[in-house]
Amino acid sequence: MAGRASAETRGGAMSDKLGIPPQDLRASAGASGRIARDLEPRVKKAVNKSKDAASALKGWSFGAALETSAEEWETALGAMRKRIAKSEELLRDIADMHTWNDHDIYRTFSGDLKR
Repeated sequence: MAGRASAETRGGAMSDKLGIPPQDLRASAGASGRIARDLEPRVKKAVNKSKDAASALKGWSFGAALETSAEEWETALGAMRKRIAKSEELLRDIADMHTWNDHDIYRTFSGDLKR
């Protein structure tokens, strides 16, 4: 075809089909949700252990540094967990929109606009 680069000139083998089945999006959403839920107690446990160690070393410069480190990790890991959890919601929304769009296109082309 004129004007289209071949797979070789685009840098590798690629399909012209870019679709992702909604069930794959939902599976990815489920995996994201599980990861976010699994991370929460583990992050809390790690941060609490670091804070406990910092308390045990109160008065030492290392204790204060460990407390600061624990707080920074708590913020960073909490933000990461929230982003993963948000990806679950967004992937489900995309799957729902994809399904709705497929049904809308079907209705439009089938002439059955009553569905």
